[in-house]
Amino acid sequence: MDHGLNPERDRKEILDLIFAPGFTTRDAVTEMSGRGVGMDVVKRNVSKLSGMIDIHSELGAGSIFTLTLPITLAIIKALIIESGGQVFAVPLSSVLEICR
Repeated sequence: MDHGLNPERDRKEILDLIFAPGFTTRDAVTEMSGRGVGMDVVKRNVSKLSGMIDIHSELGAGSIFTLTLPITLAIIKALIIESGGQVFAVPLSSVLEICR
C-alpha cells in the first residue's frame, strides 16, 4: 500500500472542496453574503450539459475557473453575456430570469 505524498493529487482534492455543498470562506453568514447558490450547484449544472470545470489557483494571486462545454451547444439558442471583457453563451433552457 502506497502512503507516499502526491502533491498534485492532494492539491486537486483540496480544490475540489470548493464544490462541496455548503462550502463557504466566510466566517459569518449575513443577509448580504456567505451563503450563495454554491459552487456545488454550478458544477452540477455544468455536468448536466456534459461540461467540465477546471480550477487554477495561485496563493496571493487569485483563482481562474475555466468552464468547458461541448461544441454541440453551438446549435442551441443561447443568451449572450459579456463580463470582464469575455463573452459567454448561456443556454436559454437554463435561464430562469434576467435582471438588470
